[in-house]
Amino acid sequence: MNIESYDDDIIKLIVDINKTNWDDEWFDPVKAHICCRLSQLSYLAIPKYEFEKRGRFKIIPSEEFQRIMRGGITSAILTEEKISRLISQTIDNDGAPSAFVISGTQLVHVGVRVNNIVFVAVRGTAQLYGSSKLYDIGLDLNVRKVRIFDNILFHKGFYSAAMENLQYLYKRIHELANGRNDVKVIFTGHSLGGAIAAILTNHFQQLLPNADRAYYPFITRKWIKHDRIPFRYNLSLHSSYTFGTPRIMNLAGASYLMSPYTICHTSDIIANMPPKTLNYADFTFRHEMDLDTYSTRKTTKKWSWKNAPLVKRVLSKLRYHDISNYVLTCEHLIK
Repeated sequence: MNIESYDDDIIKLIVDINKTNWDDEWFDPVKAHICCRLSQLSYLAIPKYEFEKRGRFKIIPSEEFQRIMRGGITSAILTEEKISRLISQTIDNDGAPSAFVISGTQLVHVGVRVNNIVFVAVRGTAQLYGSSKLYDIGLDLNVRKVRIFDNILFHKGFYSAAMENLQYLYKRIHELANGRNDVKVIFTGHSLGGAIAAILTNHFQQLLPNADRAYYPFITRKWIKHDRIPFRYNLSLHSSYTFGTPRIMNLAGASYLMSPYTICHTSDIIANMPPKTLNYADFTFRHEMDLDTYSTRKTTKKWSWKNAPLVKRVLSKLRYHDISNYVLTCEHLIK
């Protein structure tokens, strides 16, 4: 993706969404490809505070994000106004709002509505990646879990992060729906954003306790009752697609709760963390692909300290987690 001129990519994405039949809610490689491209676009929505504080931007698994941050290319940052303008130029959404961008300290939500489908792409910010420690050579040392109900346990950090701006997110989804009673919602995300999307999917389906309220279990420990809206009114869940998503719950949770359609590379170390030995389980629907069988992309192009044997092996593993390689995988699936 050309970060300095990606308008055509967004327009093509909207056209592809518009011509796809979304009546079937089962897994579809074409729909997976669309959701992966949306997840890739979400990395271009960079909040001002994250752009100005660029200490750990290299841990974000997106080449496009890193090029923007490295070059300080403010003109390439995706805004709500930009994506809304491109959607309105491409299709007729009956005059309703077409997109939103919600920026928090740990999460960025990018919402897009095309016809009766609302997509919510979630990505983690540098603060979330830094706190998770998933990128410290793949060793997630912060793997404490929180009991949701009965014997279902979630990754504490992911569950807490998923509650950020939750009520505002549902409010913006309703604004995109604009009163229609046939609107369906699709959650998608890559890496830690995929973990949050999986939690939001179950929250939206009311499979988590008191899902009609935003619960902040590790901040205020109180039910937030003010400005509460009936977020499921006239809305229904279509599906959820995630890519390179780490494990977020124990086996009881994976067996009981709704699983997103998850695509991961067999050599993606992030998608295989935290380890199962710490009582974490894979999602029920997990489609594994071997990137090396259809990609010849090189990790490095010239010698540097990054070519040192140990560092090179680590970096070669991290390339399996980059969002651009997941887009390549989804393109391979639809061929």
